Parts: sequence; C-alpha cells; structure tokens
Amino acid sequence: MSIEEYHIINEKLQWNTNDPVRHSIRVIKNSWQYRECVRLADGTYRPLPDYFPRIMGHFLHASSKDARLVAFTENDEKGNKDIQTIMKPGRYLTKYFKGSLAPAEIVKIVHKIGLDDNLALRFAMDREDIRWVYERGPQSCMSASNVVNKGVHAAEVYAAGDLAVAYIKSGDRALARVLTWPDHLVYIDYFYPKYGHEHYEYSIKLKEELREIGYSQGSLNGARLLKIKCKDKDKEYIMPYLDTNNFIEHNTDDSLFVMTSGEGYRSDRTTGLASLVEQGGCDECEECTRLDNMYGYNGNNYCEDCYSNLFSNCNECGNTFRQGNLSYHNGDDYCQRCYSNLFGDCNKCGNTFRQDSLSHYEVLDACICEDCAAELIAACEICEGAFAIGDIAEIDDSSYCPSCAEKHLSTCDMCEDTFVTGTMVPHGDDIYCAACLEDHRIERNPDCKACEPATEEEIVCLS
Repeated sequence: MSIEEYHIINEKLQWNTNDPVRHSIRVIKNSWQYRECVRLADGTYRPLPDYFPRIMGHFLHASSKDARLVAFTENDEKGNKDIQTIMKPGRYLTKYFKGSLAPAEIVKIVHKIGLDDNLALRFAMDREDIRWVYERGPQSCMSASNVVNKGVHAAEVYAAGDLAVAYIKSGDRALARVLTWPDHLVYIDYFYPKYGHEHYEYSIKLKEELREIGYSQGSLNGARLLKIKCKDKDKEYIMPYLDTNNFIEHNTDDSLFVMTSGEGYRSDRTTGLASLVEQGGCDECEECTRLDNMYGYNGNNYCEDCYSNLFSNCNECGNTFRQGNLSYHNGDDYCQRCYSNLFGDCNKCGNTFRQDSLSHYEVLDACICEDCAAELIAACEICEGAFAIGDIAEIDDSSYCPSCAEKHLSTCDMCEDTFVTGTMVPHGDDIYCAACLEDHRIERNPDCKACEPATEEEIVCLS
C-alpha cells in the first residue's frame, strides 16, 4: 500500500488528527490493520461521525450485528483473528475517554449519535426534547395535561444545564424514563413506568443501560433548574413535582433555582406550579414547611400533622387546647371549664351524663341519672312527691309515700293487709276489708256485739 493510498483511506475515515488522544499508525499491506482500513474505505464498515472520539488503532465503526452498538478491534491478538469487540457507544466512551471527557459530554455524544432509535438509550437535555419525553412517555402525574401552564410544561425547568432525562425510545414513544445528573453520573430511584405497571421491564432495561456506562443512584441536591415565572400568578413558578429533593431555593444566578433537601420552598405539588411563600420549621417535628400551611399556638408554629395530633377545639366554646387538657365525651372534646358546666357523674352508677340528664333527690341526697332514678325513686300518687322505693307503699298498682299512706290507707284487723281506707268497712271497734267482713259474718263470732244473726238465706248463700 503506497503512502498516497494510505492518505486516501485516512481521509475517508474522517479521523481527526488534531485530537491528542489519537495517534498515527503505520499500516503494512496484508496486515490486519490494512484489512480494517480497506473495510472502512470501501463501505464494508459504516463509519461513525467525525465528532465521535475513537482510538486510532481501534478502527471503530457501527456494528453490523446490532445497529445500536459500536464495534472495534481491541488488540493485535483479536485483530489477527479478525475478532471485533462490540459495545454500546456510552460504554466505549466511558471506558476509553473517562479521563478526557466529562460525563455530560459523553451523554451529549451518545444522545447525538443515535445509531438506532429502536430501544436506544437517549438523553433529553433541552426543553423541547424533555417535554416530548414526558408527553410521549410513561404515565405519571407530570405527564397529565394540567401541568402545562401558559403553554409551558412543568418538566421544561430541567433544561438548565445540569440535569438530563434518560429514556429508552421506540418509534414515536418513550418507553421508560428517569431523571439524571450526567456530571455526577447519578440517577434518582424513580423510574417510570413504576413497578407493577405495564412495560416495567423497560425501566429495568433503562437502569441496566445507565449502570453499564458508570451511573449509580444518587442525590440531585444542588442541581440547577430554570426559573420560569407563571404569568398572572403572584409568586407562582413553573415547577414539576420533584420525586426527590422536594425543595428549591434561589440560585446566585437570578434566572435559576437550585434543588435542595429539607430547606427552602416546597416543590411537591402536582399542579405544575410552586409557590414561593415563606417557609418555617415545625416547633414539634422540626420539619420545614410553608408558613401558610402551618398552624400557630401560643407563639409556636406547627405543621398540619403535628397540630392535629397535639391540639383540638372545644366542641362547646370553640377555643383551641392541647389534647391533654381536654376531656372526651361521646366523640367530642371539651375544655375543663365547659366540661364541668355541661357534665356530671351519676352518684349511683358512676357514669357521666349531661347535667340536664341528672336529677338531685333529697331523699337520697344524691344526683342520679334517669336509669338509676327508675330503679331507686317512685312518685306518690297523692302528693306526687319523689321518694325512695323502699319507703313507698304499693297498693293496687298505686304508690303512696309514708305521710299519704297514713292518711289514706288502713290495715284490716282480720287479715292485716293494707287497703285504701275508703274501700274498708268499720265493724264495731274494728275495720275490715270487704272479704274479711264476709268471712267474719259467716263465722258468727259470739263475742262480736256488732254481728247480727244471719238469716237462713244468708247462711245458704254465704256457705
């Protein structure tokens, strides 16, 4: 092979001789290097674009077996055996150019080359591409139409230069996606589709692809985001729901935000907006949250969860008190003052009732509930007073207190039972109930001066 022939091949290979990593090689006719030069020159191999870095002796080209991969001759031994090593473009650049190319540059090259759109790992870094991935990719709260405000998609803020959306594309669809930080070679552990959803296998594939080129799970704390003001809304900015680092702060560059962890303004809304309102720490759990979402008590601020756990309102007066200073009755809370005014304990059963359900009875010298009163108290039929059941006389389903019983009841001198005085009959010096009087007359007590001799008809009738 002449020098002229070598230069012709060199021009067709489009090698960049200004790249210090590449170096000239001496090609000997009929050597394996000569064979590879000819294949690149005659179109047997599909060469890669000039901007794609390569080692001069590798004879790098697009793989003929898998259009998504690159192929190269790794060393003399494999060259003599005509064996090409096949790798993904990102893995090749990471392995051989890790010291001279920044991770972000590798991502851009891999994204730009796009050897085959079918299931290829790609990175969206500008606003248009990022929006396409979210609108044409896996479903999530950030792929809904409501996150587009005034024509701007919430995910477009990722295009500030630090972050990239890694995704796998097939045709006009993004099958899986995840947010990454190329300069740090990290991705967050929120792959879409999520576990259990359709096409989750593409999320697994995406993670494997990223790990092959040196990525691992990590934090996005400190990554920059575009600051895009939402028109017509005071202190509202375009912002997605951040799966991790749910806080943002102003950057030194006024056109950018920076992602933080636990400080600054919250970015955990699914509306595609973030409100830049003052933040504060909960005096109980110390978590940072928006002051307009906090509750104050005695000069302290509490988040919603802590406030609901620590405090409650009195159901009567409506004032707020600590849970430990409230009393509970039938599902409602009461402060001590209202509780003592509204409720009391039955002196008999010990249960608590509203005051209007308790009554004080002088005969028992106690306040008792209605149920206990039914067991312990009866009303006199005559005077209608309340008396202990043990002091009440029950005659013919009627109740009499001791005083009324003395006035209105009498005891039969024969059977000694008690009856209403008006139903009894005096007989001589005695008083009898009607039944005993009849018996008395039949027996004809000879000592009774009040008895008159009975006629034969009476004796026959009474006997």
